[in-house]
Amino acid sequence: MKGRTTRDRRNDKEEDGQTTKKRTGCAVKDSYTRHEDGKPVHVDHTVVTGWNYSARYGLVKFIAVPSKNRDGHYANKSGVSGEAGSWDTMIVKVKHPGPVLPFKTTGFWDGKSLHMPDLDMIARPGSGDGGYWGRNFKTKS
Repeated sequence: MKGRTTRDRRNDKEEDGQTTKKRTGCAVKDSYTRHEDGKPVHVDHTVVTGWNYSARYGLVKFIAVPSKNRDGHYANKSGVSGEAGSWDTMIVKVKHPGPVLPFKTTGFWDGKSLHMPDLDMIARPGSGDGGYWGRNFKTKS
C-alpha cells in the first residue's frame, strides 16, 4: 500500500474546513524612505521584502534595495529597468532568528522576480496569495 502524500493530507484538511499555514511571502514597493543624517529621504527605487518560515531555520526575512556603483549612481547592468531582458543589481540583507548574524548577498531584479544565485533562492512577489520566497527549483539539474 502506498503511503499518504502531503497533497492527500492537505486535501483532508480542506475537507474538514481547516486551512494550511502560509510559510512564505514576498512584496514589492516602488519607493521607500531611508534616513540620512537623521532626516528621512524619499527614494523612488524598487524595494523587495520577503519572509520564509521553516521548522529548521525559523522565520527568515530579507530586504533588497538597489545597489549603487562607485559614482553613487544606482547600478543597472543591462538595458533600461523594466524592459525585456534587463535586470537591476540589488543588495539583499537576510536576517535569521537567534544567534546567527544578518548577512548581505547580491540579487538580480528583472521586474517580476528577484534571483539570489548565492543562496539558490528566488522571490516572486506576483505569485498568488502574497508571493513566494524559497528555493529556485529551475536551477537544479
